[in-house]
This record gives sequence, structure tokens and C-alpha cells, in this order.
Amino acid sequence: PMAVMANNDISVDDEAYTESGNFELKSGTLSLSGLGGIGQGSLTVNNQIKVSGGLLQTYGQMAGVYSIYGDIELVGGKVRAEDFNEYGLYARRGNVMVGGNADVYVSCYVRSSSVGISGGSVGVEEENGNVCFNGGKTQVEVPWIGIFAQGNADFENGKIEITAGEVNVEVSQGTKNEGAAIYAQGNGADILIRGGSINAFSGGDNEQISIGLYADRNIKIEGGTVRADAENKNKTGAAIGASAEKGIYIAGGTFVAKGESSAVSVAAPYIGAGVGV
Repeated sequence: PMAVMANNDISVDDEAYTESGNFELKSGTLSLSGLGGIGQGSLTVNNQIKVSGGLLQTYGQMAGVYSIYGDIELVGGKVRAEDFNEYGLYARRGNVMVGGNADVYVSCYVRSSSVGISGGSVGVEEENGNVCFNGGKTQVEVPWIGIFAQGNADFENGKIEITAGEVNVEVSQGTKNEGAAIYAQGNGADILIRGGSINAFSGGDNEQISIGLYADRNIKIEGGTVRADAENKNKTGAAIGASAEKGIYIAGGTFVAKGESSAVSVAAPYIGAGVGV
């Protein structure tokens, strides 16, 4: 495992603090193995993590790629996070952004409660806790939640936004808790899709609820191709293709939903043109 820390002599309230403790991979290969350990991350960075080229490959630890205070930005190269205990890519107090020609692969079956990619907002400002895709190719294969935006109850954050790229998520085992391929959580938690290709599959095998796409507020689809699919292998739990507490709004693109219990489940749905259930 590798750690890049900020200067502890600088106050966390000082803007200069964020200028240290950053990491960028531009080329070459960095392979880090923390298998058997339960520490922080195979790569733990105090502030921003950026990959613009090369190959970053991690195995094991609590997280594969872990930012404590900053964002994770992937704009090029390849990133592989495997066999972690809790999170593949985790910005605990920041955002995760994937774009350019980044090639991202996240996979873990070590624990039944593992999360693939997550932005968080632990006690911080409202601009954090989001996950954005504007390009690249992302593949996530985990048991519980594939892509997770964790908003703070005090702010309108926790958004997942996809404008371009290819995003494929498969949640195939799950726990007795609700499992979702793509999940936006919080008071301002929307899933907004304007383009790209998205496949979200959740397949539980116990009494959990399996959901392909789930938002605490709205799902809005304005473009792209979206498929939300859910099933329960032993038929003991509900399986819903897409669900949102406020509504699902289709203004463009193509939306196909499939679920053994229901294709779409919402409190106040609005379904527009281009939707298939």
C-alpha cells in the first residue's frame, strides 16, 4: 500500500493545505497490493487523486483507491481496483469524475457489502458527494452497490450525472439490505443522464430488494441509451428495474426497464417518449 499525505503543519482550514498531499499518474505502471490487510486504501491520498495516463492497479485493503479530503478524477489511462473490502474507488469527502478516454474496471467479491465507486460528503460542503461520467469506459462488478453518490442531509448533493461514455454495472450477490446497481442518496439526490450508454443490472439472491437504478429524489433521462434491469435468483425478494422517490422523467434518449416485481416503481412518475418497460 502507498500513502500520500498533506503537510500536517498546515491548518485544514487553510487553502494551502489542499496544495499538498495530491497524487497524479501520467504514465507507466503502478501496482499496489494490500491483500490480507484491512488498512485504509491500497492507494491512500489526502487530497486529489488524478490519473491521466498509464496503469494504476490495486488489490485489497479497505479501499482500492481512496481520497480522504479530495476528488478522484480519471481522465485517461487505465485504473483497476480489485479484491478490496469496502470500496473500489472512494472519495470520502469529495467527488468521483470519469471522463476522456479513461478505462476503469472495479471488481470485488470479498465481502457481500462492497461498493464499487462512491463519492461522499462526510461533514463537508454541498458540492461534494457526487459521481460524474463524461466519457471513458467504466465496468463495475460488486455484490452490493455499484455506483453510490452519498449526499449529506443538509445539502442538495449526492447526484449522479452521466453525459457521455460507457457505464456498465453488475450487482450480482447482495446482502439482506437493499442492493442497487446505481444509487443516488440524499436530499438532492438525482440521477441525471444526458448521453452515453448505461447498463445497470442488480441480481439479488435473498430477501433484499434489488434495483437497477435508484434515486432518493428524481431520475431524469434527457439522452443516451439506458437499460435498468433487476432480478432475484431465488424469488424471495423484490426486483425493480428503476425507482425514484419523486419521479422518473424521460425527455429524450432511450430508456428500457425490466424487473421481476416491476419495471418501474415511483411515487409520482412521469414517463415520456422513448421508454420501454
